[in-house]
This record gives sequence, C-alpha cells and structure tokens, in this order.
Amino acid sequence: MEVGVAIFSYNEGSLLERAINSVLQQTYEDIYIYIFDDASTCSKTLDILNKYRSYPKVEVIVRNQNLGIVKNKSLGLLEIQNQLISYLDGDDFYYPKKIECEVETLIKNNADIAFSSFKIVDEKGEIKQWELKNKNYLNSETWLRDIILFNLPYKLGYRYELSKKEIYEKVGYYDTTLDAYEDWDCRIRYNKYCTYAYSEYTGSAYCHSATSISRNIQKRKLVLRSKIKVIHKCLEMEISKNIAFKKILKKHLYNTRIELLKYITPIHRSYKIRTLFDKIFKKTL
Repeated sequence: MEVGVAIFSYNEGSLLERAINSVLQQTYEDIYIYIFDDASTCSKTLDILNKYRSYPKVEVIVRNQNLGIVKNKSLGLLEIQNQLISYLDGDDFYYPKKIECEVETLIKNNADIAFSSFKIVDEKGEIKQWELKNKNYLNSETWLRDIILFNLPYKLGYRYELSKKEIYEKVGYYDTTLDAYEDWDCRIRYNKYCTYAYSEYTGSAYCHSATSISRNIQKRKLVLRSKIKVIHKCLEMEISKNIAFKKILKKHLYNTRIELLKYITPIHRSYKIRTLFDKIFKKTL
C-alpha cells in the first residue's frame, strides 16, 4: 500500500533535514514524501528544500505566501492522493520502523487509523520524557471522551497517526478558522467515522523547543482562543447531552478562559473579572 508522508516546514533550519532523513530512512519502502513549506525566509531552510528537490519520491512544494500552520497542513493533506497518509512537523522526526509497524497494525486490525508511542525530546534529539507504552488507554467506550478531555498520555494521546485518505475526506480536513489545536479538533471529528489500532512501537519523537507555538508566550492568546472554539464545538455534540460530562467540559472551558485572562487583562482587572466568571460559572452548573 502506498503511503504519502506530509512534512510541514517553516524556518526549521537544520532540524528540517533531520525530519526529512527520518522519513527517507524508513524500513517501509512504498513511501512518497511531500514537503509543504509555508514560505520560509530562513536561508538554511531554503537550501535544504533545494537539496531534496532531485530526490526520487520526494516532492517539494513552497507556498507563495505564508498561510499559517493550519491552512498549510489542511491544504497539504488535501493535495496528497495516496491511499494512506501520515505527517510530520519539520522539527520532529520518525524512528525507522514507524510506517512499517503502523501499516502492519492497520491491516492486521482492519482499522482506519493506526498510531504508535512517541518520545518527547529537545532540539538535539535527547530524550526529555519517555513515552507511555500502554495500549490499555485505547478503550472504545471512553475513547471520544478521553480525546476531548485530554485523558491520554502527556495530555497529547498520540501523534502522527497513519490514516486512510478517506477519513480526512469525510471530515473535510482541518478547520482553518483555528490557529492551533487543529489536530485535537480533527481527531474529535473523525472519531465518528473510524476505528483505531495501536502499534506498541515507538514511532516518533516530538520536539519540545523553547520557540514552539505551544511554549511561545506571544502566541498563547491565539492558542487559547482556538482551544475555546474547539470546546464550544464539543458542547454541541451528542456526547455533551450527558449532564456529568457537560459539567466537566464547562469547567474545562472556564479554566481555559481564566488562563486567557492572564494574557489579555491587567492583573488588577483580572481578579475582578475572574470573580465575575466564578459567579456566572456556578449559575450554569
């Protein structure tokens, strides 16, 4: 089965080369690589992109203008026509048997999506935190609830899943109105259409850098606002008709709004607004 791997790039410099090589070095042979660069300005990144243009089964697509993370990813996945799709951010990397193990797992279990364990590393690739290898958290009865509430390893669950192309087509790819949390939102939506299988192989490394969007204070407002949008979507879902679950989700929404206050409101006003939020929150329960 042909596998298309999308690598999403924006000014990662030498880390991008590590990401590309990790896909080229996969033990699974029938792989096509698509590098979607979001109009990088870093000369090191551009040099690396040019280096791989002549490689067989590698296609480099450089956007004419910066689209932003979510739009670049959604458009990239739309453009890939292989039967199976996986993806990778330009500062992360795969371990050698990632694709092979996930293809085997997907076929063996007749699943729509297969995913592996992962490690959290720094920019040098040194392990900061080991993955949790435990397939018991894949419980079909609580899976959607666990995804929504981040009741999964490291509050991430899984990364860089291998999916059938048709799953993305059914959900309409990523929600491009979001600035972050696009993967979380997409997993919630395609839960309705797919079955999962878990490969116990450690498939990828997730790089927690000081400049990543999840850690950059300047971008936290966009991140938190996107999270609030996704929670509002969840409140409209069938699962939220469960009163106990809806209370938990509203508490989750409240905590996110309070966190957002820290970035948009002076401290002396933040306390007053939080007190008001407390009163409103108690009335809604």
